[in-house]
Amino acid sequence: METAVLIQTHNNAKYISTLAKRNPSVRFYVHVDNKTPLTYKEIEKNNISNLYLIKNRVDVYWGGSSQLIATLRLMMEAIKDSNNKYFHLISGECLPLKSFADIEAEWKSTPDTNYIESHRDPTYDWRL
Repeated sequence: METAVLIQTHNNAKYISTLAKRNPSVRFYVHVDNKTPLTYKEIEKNNISNLYLIKNRVDVYWGGSSQLIATLRLMMEAIKDSNNKYFHLISGECLPLKSFADIEAEWKSTPDTNYIESHRDPTYDWRL
């Protein structure tokens, strides 16, 4: 597959490890908040071949520039593999409702379409 899943998390090590194990043809890139070293160690000890932990981690604060830095580190790692064509940025609490194979097939069927979801809520204008 040509799918890369970029995950920002601070917990749910078992779930993330299970997700990677159940999708061996998908590459998972995981940034664990630097404030939660136990989560990092728990994922690392599983030694899953298609799961890549970001080693240069940051303390992530929701809505702050640190969240952007974590995202950029995930992206910079994922684009190193030329097999990655489709990128999903999710949290460690997101549950994909479709299989990654189905999503990839759908995206391949409409190659000139960008699938970017964005919401504007004035309540959160102070956030980056």
